[in-house]
Amino acid sequence: MPERRLFLRIAGSAGVGACIAAAIPKPAKAYLESLDNSTLFSSFLMYHEMSYPSFKRDLMNLIRSGQQPISPDTAVNVLNGQQSIPDNLQTFMPTCDDSLFSQYDSIMKATEEVANETGFFVPVTFCAIMKLDNPTGPVTELSDNTPMYNDRVHRYLTLRQVINLIQAGHILANHTVNHALLPYLSENARNAEVEIAEQRIDAIYQMADVTRPVKILAYPEGRYLGQLDYTEQLGFDLALSTISTTFHTQETRFYAGRIKKS
Repeated sequence: MPERRLFLRIAGSAGVGACIAAAIPKPAKAYLESLDNSTLFSSFLMYHEMSYPSFKRDLMNLIRSGQQPISPDTAVNVLNGQQSIPDNLQTFMPTCDDSLFSQYDSIMKATEEVANETGFFVPVTFCAIMKLDNPTGPVTELSDNTPMYNDRVHRYLTLRQVINLIQAGHILANHTVNHALLPYLSENARNAEVEIAEQRIDAIYQMADVTRPVKILAYPEGRYLGQLDYTEQLGFDLALSTISTTFHTQETRFYAGRIKKS
């Protein structure tokens, strides 16, 4: 079995503008060369329902093409100017929304097999709906098989599966309590949706005995209008939208775009 390498964690002073310079016109090259090292060109991938074969195929194709996975904390460090990625190195970061049951085997099996076959562990940011049957007591008192959500349409991850994903090295992110469209809520309702979810995420990390590495919010349906100041004030490190882009800066990190895969 090849030596296993973790997702990219590289420090240095090189910028990232040259990553795609060969593929763009000269005026754009000149613009990119002027960017500081808080600019990140990376494909943040967005999944909903997943299948293990297709997800593994996506990861293998990306790695075989020369791209490397990065963790969300690495992305945040780059956007804050605290870390840089070598020139000409293309990167990607998988995310998935809605805590759907199909994501569990897809993530666990695909990332383990990809690590064994390529040496790269690919951390997945899974953005979970945090309803959990709206417990009146502590999350720690819930049954392991409590679903993250229940709309009687889809199957959802259980609390135990979420803990297993965290312990396997993946990242739990906030997708609100009820998949709420934040711009359409009152301030109090908006605050409850996000902040109760945060409390439950912190409790689940404690149950997993893992330090939460980064605070991420994924806006349901990508609806972030009027939410950026609130997101920053709550101390989120990164917030994800559904804008289709691979260009990220410190200014856009509270509505970072993603490439839809499913």
